[in-house]
Amino acid sequence: MSDLKIDGYKILGPLGQGGMATVYLAVQENFDREVALKVMSHKLLADPSFGDRFLREAKIVAQLSHQHIVPVYDVGAQDDNHYIAMEKLPNGDLEDKLKEGLPLTDCFVVIKQMALALDYAVGKGYIHRDIKPENILFREDGSAVLSDFGIARSTTSDSQMTQAGTVVGTPHYMAPEQAQGLELDGRADLYALGVIFYEMLSGHVPFDAESAVSIGIKHITEPVPTLDPDLAEFQDFVDTVLAKDPDDRYQTGAELIAALNDLENNLKGGTQVISAEHAKKLAAAVKAGKKPGQTAVRRGTKSAPKQQAPAKMPIIVIAVILAGLLGVGGWYVYEQQQAEQFELAKQQKIDADSARERALLESKMSELLAGAKQDIDEGRLAQPSGNNAVEKFQQVLAMSPDNTIAKRGLVSAGDKLILMADKAIAAKDTEAAQKHLKAAQALAPNNISLDVTRRAFTGLLDEIDADKKSAQLAQAQQQAQAQRMADQKRLAVQRASAPKQVVAPRPTVGKNSAVYAREVASLIRQREYDKADTELKKLKKTDPNYVEIPLLENQLFSGLDRLDQSNSVLDEAQSLVDTEYKKPGVFGSNRSTLGALKATYTMIQAARGIDPGNPRVSKQLLSLEDKYIVVVEMHSNNKDYGDAEEFLKDAIKMRFPDDRIEKLQDKVKAMKFKSTRPTGIF
Repeated sequence: MSDLKIDGYKILGPLGQGGMATVYLAVQENFDREVALKVMSHKLLADPSFGDRFLREAKIVAQLSHQHIVPVYDVGAQDDNHYIAMEKLPNGDLEDKLKEGLPLTDCFVVIKQMALALDYAVGKGYIHRDIKPENILFREDGSAVLSDFGIARSTTSDSQMTQAGTVVGTPHYMAPEQAQGLELDGRADLYALGVIFYEMLSGHVPFDAESAVSIGIKHITEPVPTLDPDLAEFQDFVDTVLAKDPDDRYQTGAELIAALNDLENNLKGGTQVISAEHAKKLAAAVKAGKKPGQTAVRRGTKSAPKQQAPAKMPIIVIAVILAGLLGVGGWYVYEQQQAEQFELAKQQKIDADSARERALLESKMSELLAGAKQDIDEGRLAQPSGNNAVEKFQQVLAMSPDNTIAKRGLVSAGDKLILMADKAIAAKDTEAAQKHLKAAQALAPNNISLDVTRRAFTGLLDEIDADKKSAQLAQAQQQAQAQRMADQKRLAVQRASAPKQVVAPRPTVGKNSAVYAREVASLIRQREYDKADTELKKLKKTDPNYVEIPLLENQLFSGLDRLDQSNSVLDEAQSLVDTEYKKPGVFGSNRSTLGALKATYTMIQAARGIDPGNPRVSKQLLSLEDKYIVVVEMHSNNKDYGDAEEFLKDAIKMRFPDDRIEKLQDKVKAMKFKSTRPTGIF
């Protein structure tokens, strides 16, 4: 299909291929945007049900508007090409990230985001039935997105594409009831999510075998495998999420997230560091085996097989050999025994030296880990140089690259640095926030939370910049006002000191100068600047020496100047909102949106301060209120009530011209209350 052509799309090249379809990178020409174009395989055209299922996937996803579910832009068929145009997700899938190794904090974030997506899908009446790492993709901002609803099923419709009793899905991630072909609900998808979490922790799936049938039998009959000792804290959670009976599992994604939050908050773990060079020398002295279990693992790691003990030689054979040696000469045997004893003593000395080195290494690592824990307790995460937790953890890893405590300690230090940056951002301390972000970036560049905090920091800088511009504009306004007052005072002095002249009366033709002057002043007050300029020109032509002309000119030019400055600030405020609106993803799903809207409000108020009568100020306030309403409704419909209330809190402080925000607040409260009520209670 190298010559694939679909009207309205420019095909740039393939992104990937599966059993049912090939995904291409394409440009949707009417919007001039890059999309992922999924085209069904021609081999499936002989069976119409595949085309129906392909179209059905698009219809399902079109009904699921959620920030962690891939959005569909277009669907259609041209000639023999059935296609779906979706958002391009350039950061790969979870399968790739598991192979590279994923920090524990990122594991928590991904599982929670997928639980939110599954909860939303169940609320809309759909279950996915094929949750696996390959179907979890990532945007540029690091957020996870659920894709491939090709075998999803409605929980409410009577019509089904899959025959009752048929098993569909991927065996390694199937719930027991799915492997048996039984009726399914959302808890089967949560089981699959639990399998992924187990795989994140251990580096392998819990059940594996040579055939799909054997894997399914293990899911149905075998107990959940026990995690390595250093992962014991996760066992209760894993046992619950992978329970054989759906009633024994977490019943909703919200329950799973709550349990995961409790687990994350209560995780034990030390944090602990000598120079890296010395640490490497110590590590080189002893070749210690790896410790079992890692919190951030690569996929497919397996324990090395134990070496078999050498086979024992039969006693009769030994006796024959000894007899032969004695027959040749007892002296030879004696010399051999002496040599063996010497080699044995030499090896024992080497073993003793090695044990001492190992004990020294273990002692040094324990000292470093204890010191790192104390550093964290006393706030020395990455500073001062030479005496902080991060350096101590890195020194331990130089001695023992697989030390789980040091790895977890670095992850914990990264999380704490990000939290410190969040607090600095809340306090608007840009210097401290930048310092903590820099340290966190060096420590955990792929941490999803780091990207969120970085965007919040950018939003703070935008807000501070807007405040600075507002202050500068206010200062310019004060200076202009002072200049106007000085000019008026100067004109008054000039008029008072000017000698009175006897001027011959002029014949009155039409309006006199005083009438023109009053009309010009009235038009300026009404902000009819063009008409005021026209009448002022008539006055200057009629009576060029009229004493009020300089004052009227000053008022007119000052009004025009304030209007131009105010409009310039409003243009900048509009540009800020437009830039945020064009960012990838659903408007309002990025953490930077809140900062952008707040900065926009600050700039609109600055424009009002420059020119209080500018009619554009009220219009842009109403437009900003519309943006807040769109974002709050989006989060409420997705049951993200925490985010909805955060935007509402800011909007209420802004006191928009009408009461739409107050009414929306009541609506969100009602929706939140309804969502928390037990079913069956009216």
